[in-house]
Amino acid sequence: MAMDAQLRRAFVGMAAVLGLGVVAGVAAQGPQRLGVLVGTLLVVATGVVSLLLKRRAVQRGLKEAMAAMVWVLCLRMVCVFGGVMVLRLWEGAVPWFVAGFFVPYLAAQAIEVRYVLAGAKSGPARSE
Repeated sequence: MAMDAQLRRAFVGMAAVLGLGVVAGVAAQGPQRLGVLVGTLLVVATGVVSLLLKRRAVQRGLKEAMAAMVWVLCLRMVCVFGGVMVLRLWEGAVPWFVAGFFVPYLAAQAIEVRYVLAGAKSGPARSE
C-alpha cells in the first residue's frame, strides 16, 4: 500500500514537471515554443513509462529496478535522437528542444530515483 502512495506522489511530480515545461513552452515564441513543448512532452511520456516499469521492477528487487532504469535511459536517448532529427526536418529550434527535454529530465530523474530508493527500502514484494 505504501508503494501505491509513493507512485501517486511520483505521478504528481511528473504532472508538475509537465506543467512547468508547458509554462516555459508557452512563454517561448515561434519555433522555440515547438522545441520546448516537444521536449517536455517526450520527457514526461517516457517518465510515465519509466514509473510503470519501475513499479513492476521494484516489486521484484533492486537489481531489476536498476535494469529498468537502464532501459528507460536507452528509450530516452532514442527519443532525443528522433526529436532532433524531426525538428531538423521541420526547421525547428533544436537547442530549445534539447533544453526542453533535459531540464525537465533532471527533475523527472530525481523523482524516479527517489521512487526506486523508496521501493528498495521496503524490499521486494513477497507472495505468500
